[in-house]
Amino acid sequence: MNEKDLEYYADLKNNDDKSKGIFIGEGRYVIERMIQSGCDILSILCTPGYAEFFKKLSGDKIQLLVMQESEIKAITGFNFHRGALAAAVRRQFPYPEEMIKTSDGKMDKTLVICPSITDPKNLGAIIRTSAALGLDGILLGIKSADPLSRISIRCSMGNVFSIPMAYFDDDRQMADVLKKFNFNIAGTVLHHEKSVSINEYKRKPLEAIVFGHEDEGISGKWQSFCDQFLTIPMQNRADSLNVSVAAGIILWKLTNN
Repeated sequence: MNEKDLEYYADLKNNDDKSKGIFIGEGRYVIERMIQSGCDILSILCTPGYAEFFKKLSGDKIQLLVMQESEIKAITGFNFHRGALAAAVRRQFPYPEEMIKTSDGKMDKTLVICPSITDPKNLGAIIRTSAALGLDGILLGIKSADPLSRISIRCSMGNVFSIPMAYFDDDRQMADVLKKFNFNIAGTVLHHEKSVSINEYKRKPLEAIVFGHEDEGISGKWQSFCDQFLTIPMQNRADSLNVSVAAGIILWKLTNN
């Protein structure tokens, strides 16, 4: 093992992995999913207790770097306690139209649209929920957090590797593509004169659900693209929910009505 072997893991709190063309997975379950999904893994850095596990799991085909927890903590620059990290080559996300076409043949599809979810924890949680409920894909605006950041991957519990995703950089063009494929665009809001309670709403065969920015909600531009607005009834003077919590409620209701 030399310094070059460890450069992917140095000062992870401040390093920009995206510019290096890599991403970092953290923890046993995430790395398992990375291996199972066929990610191009460059190396795994782990504590001695995980060495045999990852050796068997990878068929001894991935470079394994074994160090004590305190040594890994010193290299990464954060309170490392999950036993393992893995560095992998970033994959290329498809164009939105490609992603939508991939599941053609299904008579019903539900997509999640995140034009500007900026918190990687929120984005990871939405990805995890979307995968768990069997949704067909996630479309991300360029203002959204990086789904392949270490925090997003961890909060998605590696489900970022099991659900189709694509980026869009032009809001109107994205909305036009959805209309071209006959998707109903439903925006999630706190209040809107045309909003419908999620308890009363019946999912359309082709549905695109938009979740807005954590503080500002759905932009005026995206509101102008929406065919429908959905809201969650609240009690005890609560006026809002964290966006990932709201997404969990709305997506569960949609997939179970």
